Amino acid sequence: MGDTGAKVNAPAGAGVMFVEINYYYTPLSGTWLMSPARIHYVASFIVRDNRDFSQIFNPSPTATRSTCNLYSA
Repeated sequence: MGDTGAKVNAPAGAGVMFVEINYYYTPLSGTWLMSPARIHYVASFIVRDNRDFSQIFNPSPTATRSTCNLYSA
């Protein structure tokens, strides 16, 4: 996952936390001082804990699934 030319993948037997932020900033003072801009930031971190990657665990009671389809692009 990640941008073209900067793909991220997890090392064998480890996990990676991946974060991508996209934000379209429009200044409050109007566009005469600064034009609207897209802020894009990507970060990834190797999980430093000993984890069991054999299955996906869901706590009891089950957690609500988070999806990225709340807003359209």
